[in-house]
Amino acid sequence: MDYIEKFKEGLERLRKSLAGSNFRGCLNNSTDLTRTSEFVDFDEGVLIGEFFENLFDNLYDVVQLYEYKKEELEPLKKEIDTVIQFIQTAIPSGNSQTKARIYDAMIKARYISTKFQVQSYRERKHKKGMPPDFEPPFGY
Repeated sequence: MDYIEKFKEGLERLRKSLAGSNFRGCLNNSTDLTRTSEFVDFDEGVLIGEFFENLFDNLYDVVQLYEYKKEELEPLKKEIDTVIQFIQTAIPSGNSQTKARIYDAMIKARYISTKFQVQSYRERKHKKGMPPDFEPPFGY
């Protein structure tokens, strides 16, 4: 099996972790994508893996720190899953149009994720057990 097929399998594992709201698993799977891609010199895969690493690292922190209802995560998860599915079909991107579409999809996923993070920092209650003087990152 070639490295592109292995990468697509890694994206499928990422989707399964996301479906189960396992953001730690998503982070670990993203790291695997990055490491594997670096090992085989798949530069596009390194970018995609790093993108998802950052996204899921941020989301993992938010869901650990703040109270939310499961259904509040569904639109976010659906959007991210759509991006992952698109990337699965689009890689390797042999032309600039496909690369641009991947980039646009990643922008959309990052935007909705950041919006969820910032909303959490501003509006959500800390989970029980968090210190009362806890300050979220970046002064939100």
